[in-house]
Amino acid sequence: MDNYPVGLSMQNCAVSAGVVLILLILMFYILSRIKKVPPNTLMVLSGLKRHYIDDRDNRQVANFRTLKGGASFVFPYVERMDLMSLEVVDLDIGTIKAATSDGSTIGIKCTAQVKVNTASEGFINIAVENLLSKSPDDIKSLSQNMLDGMLRTTLGTMTGEAFRAKREGIYGDMKNKFEAGMAKIGLQVVNFSLYVEP
Repeated sequence: MDNYPVGLSMQNCAVSAGVVLILLILMFYILSRIKKVPPNTLMVLSGLKRHYIDDRDNRQVANFRTLKGGASFVFPYVERMDLMSLEVVDLDIGTIKAATSDGSTIGIKCTAQVKVNTASEGFINIAVENLLSKSPDDIKSLSQNMLDGMLRTTLGTMTGEAFRAKREGIYGDMKNKFEAGMAKIGLQVVNFSLYVEP
């Protein structure tokens, strides 16, 4: 049986222990860079370019990637992680008195619900570009202001008599206008209700 110097054997053990320790630290570091989000949250990772096909089949480039629920590795020092809520935001305009083109006043109460539109990658990208830094309260305030302005503008272009005569068609037009306005900033209208005071 060969005898190995005790010093050499201790040195080999120290090197092996060091390698194992480095591998464990590396493994824990990699695991710490895996971030998870629930299904009602959108993870936005900025910093790396990626290519995608938009809703019109055009090739586009974005400086971020998104994940709705799940887990992803976040590249250290290269990517920044932000979160966006995908929960429904309730809007309640209350009763507003809007002037019509003939000077009469109509009392309208409107409620709606909106959320970040995740129907396609294009809508998600629009929402990220417009709403990433906004809280749910900011989104609520922005949406309510847009809804209030749309209601007042629409009523200001017609007489009170015309509004009452075409009420059903006008409701549909208002809803369509509100949906189009929300889509421009990446929001989807979940519910829309309009009540007119007698």
